[in-house]
Amino acid sequence: MPRAIHGLLLGMVMGIAAGLGVSPVLAEPEDSAERLAARIAWGLERLKNGNSCNRCYFNGIVLRGHTLYRTSLKMVEMRNADLRWTYFEDVDLFQADLRGSDMRQASLENTNLYDADLRTTDLDKANLRGADLTSANLQRAYLTEAILSGATLREARLDDADLSGADLTFADLSRGILTRANFTEANLENAILSYSILGGADFSGANLTGTRFRGVDFANANLTDTDLSKTKLSAMDLEKAILCRTLTPWGEDNSGC
Repeated sequence: MPRAIHGLLLGMVMGIAAGLGVSPVLAEPEDSAERLAARIAWGLERLKNGNSCNRCYFNGIVLRGHTLYRTSLKMVEMRNADLRWTYFEDVDLFQADLRGSDMRQASLENTNLYDADLRTTDLDKANLRGADLTSANLQRAYLTEAILSGATLREARLDDADLSGADLTFADLSRGILTRANFTEANLENAILSYSILGGADFSGANLTGTRFRGVDFANANLTDTDLSKTKLSAMDLEKAILCRTLTPWGEDNSGC
């Protein structure tokens, strides 16, 4: 491509980015810089005008602290993006690819993240209250102290995810894969974990008041310092779990200390 056209494309991106106050990262080895510049410029122009941008390419983009309002970003490719403090208001992120993105303290309340790919994403202290994360992939994601109250995570993958200190009150995690997930000091009051796989998950010090555990696999799950006294769980249900200073329906159990 002639150098003048290349410069024009890059200028378009930088100009549109300046208008939005964003700083796009263009490098991607499997595609040319010119093609990626054109794709990002097109997508940014649509966002600037308040239009939907389904299947758009925004890998590495910086939208820190910006507001995305009532737009559709279905199946968007936004890996390794800087989305700290970004406010997603009525945004549709159905099947979005957000792998490795920094979304610390982002606001995603009531956002549609159905079947989204959030592997290794950092959602520390993010607000996901009421969000739909059905079938989402959150493997190795960081959700420390995140707000997930009332969120739907049915059939979601949370294996090896860190949810320590998270607010999961009234959240639905039924039929999820939660193996080796870290729920230490998390609040799971009235959450639904029915038919989930909890093998190796750590619930030390978590609030499990009113949590529903029907059909759950507790193999090697750590229930140290938890109160299960008002549940209907039996000794057989918990025979493979780690119990230490655990209040059960049959009294305090220290068999795993």
